[in-house]
Order: sequence, then structure tokens, then C-alpha cells
Amino acid sequence: MPLANYVGDFTDPWYGTIKVRQAGKTLAIEFPHSTGMEGPLTHYQYDTFKMNPKLDWVEPAYVTFAIGADGKVDRVTMKAVSPRADFSWDYHDLLFTPESAGK
Repeated sequence: MPLANYVGDFTDPWYGTIKVRQAGKTLAIEFPHSTGMEGPLTHYQYDTFKMNPKLDWVEPAYVTFAIGADGKVDRVTMKAVSPRADFSWDYHDLLFTPESAGK
């Protein structure tokens, strides 16, 4: 899928918004509510990318895009890369959906 199709603002009811942007030939993710977590997304497999945070102490995560029947991103989930990640990095509890155009 073209990288431009992954781009957008996605919202989780608890966390808030994340922003996925195209940065040249790759993607980048921004966490407006958590400075320093932003960074590039490198392709892992299928519709899953690895988040490489700018800050070393932030736990890297897999970012998976679920694509709907219309070919657009339906939801975004995350999971810590390391099985030994501290429980405070509970990415798996987040479910991001596309932010409505009216916001």
C-alpha cells in the first residue's frame, strides 16, 4: 500500500491523538501529548511498522494499521517490541481510530 494511505490523525478515547505523517520515503509518528516519543516508523511486515522513538528511554513499539474494505485505515494498534517491556508501556490497551474530518 502506498505510504500516503497510512497518513492521518488517529484518536484513542483515553490517550488522545497521534499523527502519522509521510517523511520522504518513510513514515513518522508524533505523540502531541508525549514529547519525545515521536520518531520514524520503519516497515516491519505487512501493515506493521516499528516505532523508533527519539528518546532512548521510550519503549519501541510495533504500530499496526488495520485496513478496511474501502482501502483506508480503519484503526491503529500498538504493542511493545520487547516482551520484557515495563507494564507502564501499555500500548496494547490503546485503540486509535481515524479522527473525523469535522474536528
